[in-house]
Amino acid sequence: MNKKVGVSHEEMALPYYKFFTRPLAEVPAEKLAVLAGGPSPVRAVPFADRNLFLKGEDQDYCQTGYGVAEDGTAHGQSMVCAIGEGGCPAAMTHVWAPYKNGILFRSRFWIGYALVEGAYRKILPEGAWVPDLVPKGLFAHNIKEFTNLAAILPELYQEFGSQPL
Repeated sequence: MNKKVGVSHEEMALPYYKFFTRPLAEVPAEKLAVLAGGPSPVRAVPFADRNLFLKGEDQDYCQTGYGVAEDGTAHGQSMVCAIGEGGCPAAMTHVWAPYKNGILFRSRFWIGYALVEGAYRKILPEGAWVPDLVPKGLFAHNIKEFTNLAAILPELYQEFGSQPL
């Protein structure tokens, strides 16, 4: 979906508006191949073991891709913590670390989990499954978004990084 968002004249006058008018950066072929390859055969970090990801101890699990877990919940590994609400709640965690001349940004998504009475719980009914289309769509979105951010953030930082927020 390429729906345009309304922009005011004041927003168009902002010095960084030019970054919103550029075409999206081209997604590398190897990332598109992962998307086209279907769900990952490698098991994702179970939600109950999510701290393995936060500690950098999840090397035995899926590192790039998406899929549906044995309990019917879905996962996405693509590239701040939040719990989404609505028709498709999910838990999301991002981790970044220094890498080469920039940072490495890694994310994990657990679809079918929500915050219930102060605790994270699987809310997907027993026997129900998140369709492959859901994590696949999230993975497709992420590879577009993060590829584009990798293309524009160095220039954005060079131009505006020394300015106060």
